[in-house]
Amino acid sequence: LGEVAIQGDGCSSLVLGEAGLSRADIFVATTGADDVNLLTCQVAKHHYGVEKTISTVYLPEHEDLFKMLGVDMTINITNLAIECLETGMADLFVEEV
Repeated sequence: LGEVAIQGDGCSSLVLGEAGLSRADIFVATTGADDVNLLTCQVAKHHYGVEKTISTVYLPEHEDLFKMLGVDMTINITNLAIECLETGMADLFVEEV
C-alpha cells in the first residue's frame, strides 16, 4: 500500500514495529556500520518475514558474508565511490574534438 521510509534506530524492535516491517516486501539498511546493516537485515528477514533485503556495505571484504547470510542485494559503497571518481575524472580529462 505504497512506500514507507522511517528514520530511526534500525536495531530497535519498537522502531521496526512502528514502521510496519511485518507488512514490508523489501527492507533497505543504509547505516554507516556494516555490522548494524547485517543485523537489521537478518532481523527483517527472519523475525519479520521480509522477503527481500538490501544493504549498503562499506568494507568490500564483508560483501561475501552478507550474501552468505542471506542479504539479497548489497551496494558496495567503496566500489561505488571509486566508480564515481573514475567517471568524474575521465570527464575532466577527455576533450571533444
